[in-house]
Amino acid sequence: MNMYDTTSSQSKARQYLEQAFASRERHELDDALKACDAAIRADSSLPDAYNLRGVILEELGRREEAILAYREAIRLDVSFREAQENLRKVEAELSASGIQSLLTADVDPKSRPAERPMLNCASCGNPIPAGREVVFAGQGKNATSITVCANCASALEQALQAETSGANIVGAVLFGLGCALIAALVWYGVVVISNYQLGIVAVLIGWLVGQATMLGARRKRGLAVQVISVLSTAIAMLLSEYLIVRHFVVQSLAEEGYTNIPLLLPVTLIVQLIIDGIKADPMTLLFWGIALWEALKIPQARHPRRM
Repeated sequence: MNMYDTTSSQSKARQYLEQAFASRERHELDDALKACDAAIRADSSLPDAYNLRGVILEELGRREEAILAYREAIRLDVSFREAQENLRKVEAELSASGIQSLLTADVDPKSRPAERPMLNCASCGNPIPAGREVVFAGQGKNATSITVCANCASALEQALQAETSGANIVGAVLFGLGCALIAALVWYGVVVISNYQLGIVAVLIGWLVGQATMLGARRKRGLAVQVISVLSTAIAMLLSEYLIVRHFVVQSLAEEGYTNIPLLLPVTLIVQLIIDGIKADPMTLLFWGIALWEALKIPQARHPRRM
């Protein structure tokens, strides 16, 4: 019977592993490899055995098989720094020598890696054990998915959940309305100077008000912040439309000799001017709709979607 016939005992595996270390110290690499294989047969959960197997194989010039042994050691213990360093070193050597693929034929099955390659967390960079990865779908149209470890996935979900609590509502109102007022007056001023109204500016105002509202809420998101953002944007749209239409009406009346028209007209007349302005340029409603959508979307709560 071969001296390396094994048992399932972990202590027996350790004895074989000690023999492998001793044989390697004596530069008896073939005997060291046999002892190492015997240790693996006795207990296939020993990452030290696979790491030593990789070292011996590397010294025998069988670097492709060494890579597989190192990967198996890392799969069994993702924090095994020595195996990680050994793997990086031999892969760099193979890359430098122009070898592009691993030779897996006639290799001891116990030294082969798991079917899927070892993944690293996109957040912390640590290796992820098989079956423990979490994949989040991308948020944009062309965004790619990301793979993270369970700890980082939990931390991300908690951080995004925290974005929806503790919003500064007063700050959101002040910043939202303040930005809406400033944007409406700036838009009105540009029209007065240029005598030309560009509807797409409304979209920019919606974006600005959304950002300002979220800033006032201490970078918080959620339904309350969205409502404030949309209402502030609507006020900006109505105010700017009234001021712009009034400007052109005052110009027209001045040509007929009517002057000293007050800034604030009766409410019914304000509403009528806004309606007349929309009738004169129905595309205004389209730009308003886009602006309101921007104001709604920017402070929207973010919910990562697991795949």
